[in-house]
Amino acid sequence: MSDDDDYMSSAFLEVKEDVRPGLLPKSVKRKLEIEKKRVESNKVFRTKSRKELEEESRNIGLDSAIGSDNKGFAILQKMGYKPGMKLGPEKSSNSGAGLMEPIKIEVKANRKGLGREDEIRRRIEQREERRQKLKVYREQETEALTEEFRERMRSKIDDRRLMSDLKKCQKICEQLDVENGVAEPMRPWFWYSLSLEKAEDDDAYEEQDYDEEEEEDLSPEEKIDFITEYIRPKYFYCSWCCIKYDNEEDMNLNCPGPDKSSHDDLFD
Repeated sequence: MSDDDDYMSSAFLEVKEDVRPGLLPKSVKRKLEIEKKRVESNKVFRTKSRKELEEESRNIGLDSAIGSDNKGFAILQKMGYKPGMKLGPEKSSNSGAGLMEPIKIEVKANRKGLGREDEIRRRIEQREERRQKLKVYREQETEALTEEFRERMRSKIDDRRLMSDLKKCQKICEQLDVENGVAEPMRPWFWYSLSLEKAEDDDAYEEQDYDEEEEEDLSPEEKIDFITEYIRPKYFYCSWCCIKYDNEEDMNLNCPGPDKSSHDDLFD
């Protein structure tokens, strides 16, 4: 063996493949084994798998036109078919109906059963549809709850405002009655002090000649109307203008009206 021989060449490997390990230095033996594995590895990567070869062969066959020696093609020719013609009925002369090429075959590349992928896709779409419906429902529910809360808060504010207006009218009525020597109100709830006492003691005024059930049925707004209708003609006083007019004519000329809504410009 000359000094120019390459221990790493394939020629050396093929010739010296049966050399016993004990006859070579360990370093040379190691290099030979590495080179042998590298060559084998390259062969593996260069060689296509059976699956790849089958797929290539199948695609070539599917892409190739049927030859005239094919029995099926021969039957089509006897039925009047000519190469290049469309298959299937044509609805009109300008219609694109009919097939120029066979329907593409979709080869399954996994182990899932037939129709399994379509079923999975359908379930995913159904799940997404349910999710979207649930999202819309929750948004509508949240909006409804928000609107309900706002309405409830508006109602509470309106109730507090009415109670405040009623208290104001009761105090005005009580003051005017007392100033004019009226010993008892027309109805106990016309005066704020008596109304407050009655709220603290439900047994008060049991002997008074008035209908308790009627009072309980009246809303704060109705009580305000009753008190207003009492003090306006008797004292020519408007609870909303906070003015005591000289007479009925003066009130009719200068007061916007008997209710609070007529005085909106004063409360804006």
